[in-house]
Amino acid sequence: MTLAICPLTPEVVHQVARMATVPSDERSFDNFLAGLGWRYAGGFDDSYQTAAGQVVWSTHYAASGRPDQVVWAAFCVYDPEYDDEQNADYLAEVWGGPDGWTLRREEGRAAFDLAWDSAAEMVGGILGPPAVTAVEREAVGDDREEEFRMAVWRNGDSVLALAQDADPVCYSNFVSDFLVAVRYPADRPLPPAADLTEWYQGLQ
Repeated sequence: MTLAICPLTPEVVHQVARMATVPSDERSFDNFLAGLGWRYAGGFDDSYQTAAGQVVWSTHYAASGRPDQVVWAAFCVYDPEYDDEQNADYLAEVWGGPDGWTLRREEGRAAFDLAWDSAAEMVGGILGPPAVTAVEREAVGDDREEEFRMAVWRNGDSVLALAQDADPVCYSNFVSDFLVAVRYPADRPLPPAADLTEWYQGLQ
């Protein structure tokens, strides 16, 4: 088993939340990154690293009625294919290099969930209880299903979410704990728990 982790901090939670409100032009983004000490992440496509090390992706939408800014910050990654084995060299190769990340070769799904729980407690301490939560079973590999958690908090004209999801860097070989920030009007209803996964997937 191998797991890679770069735990969230309250400072990073606030920074990721702010990033969802940054104008999408290149100059505004560059000024935002420089002001926080963030940098473009080497080894990952179209991504940044916080000063603490979390790897961040963002995207922009032009379609009417869709959020024009969504941010994903990965803070824990593991490979479910190797959760019961000692050979997870590929995860170590990809996630063993970024500054701020720690490899834990004897830890797997339990530590992955614990990282999510700790992050949920932290975000809850900042924003209060989540507005919506959900747990959904999804296929992992050819013959396994695992539970994936999600929680969503309102934050003014945006929302913060904690999600467990496929890693966009490695074409779903890994799964990650993500902090997600989405620009989202305060008067727009959030989806019910039964529709939360579909709503989240629609952001990607």
